[in-house]
Amino acid sequence: MAIPAASLKTSTGTVSVRMRRSQVPETPARKGSRRRLVRSCSECSRRKQKCNRNWPCNNCAGSRAHLCRYDHTVKRCTSSVNRSAVEMSPPSSSNSDEYAEQTDSEILESLGYVAGSASSLSSEVLGTLPLDGFFHPPPGRNSTPNDPRRSQEAILELFPDRQVVDFLIQYFLQEINWIYETIYPPTFMERYASWWLQQAYQESEDIQFGILVLRLCLCSIQLLPHPNYPHERAIQCSLNEVEIRCQNAASVLDSFRPRHSSLTTIQHMFHYTSYLTNESKFRESWIVLADIIKEVHILELHLEHPRIKVSEFEMEMRRRIFGTIYMWDKWMSILQGHWPLIPETYSGIKLPQDALPAAPSVPGAPTPFTYRIIQMRLMIMLGSQKTPGEQPRVPSPASVSAIAESIETEIIATLPPPYSLSDFDGQFDNILPNIPLKRAGLRVAIIGTLTTVHRPYTGMLHEPNFTNLSSVKEQKAAFKLQKKLIECTIDTIRSTMRFAEMLLGGCKKYFVLSLVALEASVVLSLCVRGIRRNRRAYVRLSLQGIETFTENSELEGPTNAAFLEGLNFLNEMAHHSPIAAKGSQILRSLHQKLQMDAAVDDTAVDDAEHDPYSHIPAPIQQQQEQQHQQQQHQRRAQQETPWIPAASTGMMTGAVLASEQLGNILAGPPVTTSTCGPEMAMDPYTWSQMASHTLPPPAEMHHYAHAVPAANLSWYYDDALVDRYATSTL
Repeated sequence: MAIPAASLKTSTGTVSVRMRRSQVPETPARKGSRRRLVRSCSECSRRKQKCNRNWPCNNCAGSRAHLCRYDHTVKRCTSSVNRSAVEMSPPSSSNSDEYAEQTDSEILESLGYVAGSASSLSSEVLGTLPLDGFFHPPPGRNSTPNDPRRSQEAILELFPDRQVVDFLIQYFLQEINWIYETIYPPTFMERYASWWLQQAYQESEDIQFGILVLRLCLCSIQLLPHPNYPHERAIQCSLNEVEIRCQNAASVLDSFRPRHSSLTTIQHMFHYTSYLTNESKFRESWIVLADIIKEVHILELHLEHPRIKVSEFEMEMRRRIFGTIYMWDKWMSILQGHWPLIPETYSGIKLPQDALPAAPSVPGAPTPFTYRIIQMRLMIMLGSQKTPGEQPRVPSPASVSAIAESIETEIIATLPPPYSLSDFDGQFDNILPNIPLKRAGLRVAIIGTLTTVHRPYTGMLHEPNFTNLSSVKEQKAAFKLQKKLIECTIDTIRSTMRFAEMLLGGCKKYFVLSLVALEASVVLSLCVRGIRRNRRAYVRLSLQGIETFTENSELEGPTNAAFLEGLNFLNEMAHHSPIAAKGSQILRSLHQKLQMDAAVDDTAVDDAEHDPYSHIPAPIQQQQEQQHQQQQHQRRAQQETPWIPAASTGMMTGAVLASEQLGNILAGPPVTTSTCGPEMAMDPYTWSQMASHTLPPPAEMHHYAHAVPAANLSWYYDDALVDRYATSTL
């Protein structure tokens, strides 16, 4: 049989060697062959031209490149009549010998089937197998004994010095672990101490635990320096050098195969997701989260009765880890306006218990996991609502009020005294030092969720505005929800600022602080626009003699002032967090446009009539005149409201901001959200990819708003486009 000259390979182990054409051993042609093997491309063969076997070849490289094709199969020219009986016999089992040592479950996994799936093939095959060792093969199976890469010397050579790792792990357990509580310190430290003493790390779980240690170190480095932890004494080199070494070591260990799914694998992947999110790498974080959920599915963490036997302690850890991942997925999907990766109806697992079996606790005090359970209940409540495709663009006032009331009665009213939103019990604050931090974080989560629920009533989603609602009763309900939205959003911003004050040093890089403040500030800017929009419509309809209704004009000043608070906060946080640095640029641009919009609003009202309230009944006329005077006074007072610039953040001109930031945001289609219409969502990754600039900002935002050249703001006054600029929730 002739051998293709360009494709012959010999292999030794995993190394393949390509042989030259002249080196191919001549093999006698099969008896009955009458044509030699064609090695030219199809076009050169048809034209009977010499082909150099490139792609495209020398003859086709011009105008016929799309016709340059090669037939990689060996055509046999003998007829089936001349073939021997050996050729016509069934194939031998030698082709499947390489799978002979694999179990059925391993073969199914290689075909894409996972345990717990609805596939009848998976259920039939896996249902007849002993499952105790399905996810955790017995020691030594599929491992690589005596692999020199897995020796103690080879593995620990990748790590920083032991004293550096000890310092970073201690810092993580005391200052960071309280945020997610996915690491149970007693069992972790027991495994940590024994891991360093191993002579080799041949098993998959050994390598996965090493990756977990490295990624916990990364989380610690990210949130350093800290005033209570002088790292200079323990770390002789720079934090950046240690961070790079931990990243490289984790990448090397993560490439080791085989790798079996385990809780340890999910733990280190989850903490890597949080690390990427704090660095404003949302796209990469989203990709890792998708991989985590695949591992969750394989391990059946979403099932209350998995097909493997687990202890009571391990079952509780499974519930905790799944609840944390579900909560992260749901919260980020609501916050950034995209679909959750975990379907709402695909989980049959209970909430974790408040305390692990035999875990020590203080009588009457909340356990370390209490506040996580409260947050899980909050996300489950939001997850029980309609999907984005089922709910209307703007939910009715009754449905919004019902959801808000359920949060009030089922969550807020049932909070334990140490976590109460008002008049909390602080007797355990000194005994359990993380309780004040958890209380502050829980308040941000709950009030932020109420903001999410009322989010559609900024006034910018109603066409053309609240005055277009069919009855005065509906208008009053809409204005009431708008007022509640403003109150919750202002509370969210100020609660976030208090939370940030409690976090010391590098912990201010925690992404929740900057991302929630940014989202809340954008909501306030939309509320300001909605108030102005409704006021203009009210004046116009009143001049036409049409009975209508308006409220909340007196809230424009406080709302705008709270927006400036959010801008100041992000500007102060810019040297801690890249999210804050990028978000402050967005808010600066919005602030400039709100100032210009205020000028347009004044002109429109003044040009309507010398007395815009002349056709309004006397009591309403007097009320509106007073409100109009208050608004003019508030606007003049706002022009004296300073904002605090940060020396480390840059400022772009208005034209550049409009073209580079807002243009990028409007470039792609909006993403859907589970709490509001698709037009209200912003691409969650566009603004996170914007670069920071180094030009120093002016000392006063109002001076900046009038000093820079005016940008093209036609999109801003187009109500169809402004919804695409707005972020989704919070």
